[in-house]
Amino acid sequence: MNMVKDYNEFKESLCKEFVGVGVGSFHRSYKPYELLNCIAEDLMLASVAKKRGKVCSYTDVELDVIVEKSSNMGSNFPYIFHSSVKDRVEYHFAMAFLRTLVIAGVLKADIDNDKLVRMRERTLHEDISNRSFADNVFRLTMMLSEVKSTNVGFALTHLLAGIFSVCDHYGINLDKYILIVLMGLRMEEEDLV
Repeated sequence: MNMVKDYNEFKESLCKEFVGVGVGSFHRSYKPYELLNCIAEDLMLASVAKKRGKVCSYTDVELDVIVEKSSNMGSNFPYIFHSSVKDRVEYHFAMAFLRTLVIAGVLKADIDNDKLVRMRERTLHEDISNRSFADNVFRLTMMLSEVKSTNVGFALTHLLAGIFSVCDHYGINLDKYILIVLMGLRMEEEDLV
């Protein structure tokens, strides 16, 4: 179930908050297509983290507690974020997803919310279970080549759906990790860590 109802509004708020700020190398003064390299790097780092066993093992209830604690910066959220979330598989997928939305915002490309939901249900599902984790991540990086197509909005919607599908298949609650990573980025921006 998507926590975000309108990804176009979400991308606009991300751009207002982070573009040009340089939060955690989120989006310094990169040109939009240079961010594709950052997304490719995030996806490759997710694969490396998986190979090294750097995977979060939180239940949905524990994730809810972390999200709740993230709103209180005086809590132990900074410790949890740095010791148990940052640089793990889920972190890198969330960063790839967020950067994809930032590219959509910078390029003024529309994300088709209805298509995203439909594509999330079927994108890669035919193949995911027959492929290794590394192969599924590689297929996501191959989707980056579609972004320079004439229909950038569709290509980015397809990439977002692919990231969701891979995360869904591996039991990663991407919606909640996106919230946690956003709070971590905000925390780093405020130099609270």
